[in-house]
Amino acid sequence: MRVKSARRPLRALVVEDNAINQRLLHDLLVLEKIQCVLVSSGPEAIEAIRQQHFDVVLMDLQMPGMDGLEVSRLMREELGEQCPPIIAVTAYASEEDRQRCLQDYRLNGFLSKPFYRQQLMAEIRRVCR
Repeated sequence: MRVKSARRPLRALVVEDNAINQRLLHDLLVLEKIQCVLVSSGPEAIEAIRQQHFDVVLMDLQMPGMDGLEVSRLMREELGEQCPPIIAVTAYASEEDRQRCLQDYRLNGFLSKPFYRQQLMAEIRRVCR
């Protein structure tokens, strides 16, 4: 099932420092007709959200320099209510990690790597309602 909008396709910002993971996410999103912008660092992500509108952010949590939790905090600080939903896409897999991301850091969604396309799309649908 494809995620559609009556007005325009969804736009996703993919924040991921690993080129293979970037490509995987890109390919999965394109299959679903979701436009995506790929960035590989926190500062690039902050710059991207200043310049473009996104419907959802897929955020790697383990990046050198500025981790995904810090990037998410800065995005929320800067955009306030206009901040798109942020889904953690991470190798962290425990229920404790999930709860920390969703409750303590108030991210909108959580996907543990590896995941299936159906899981990705279900999480995007859930947070983009």
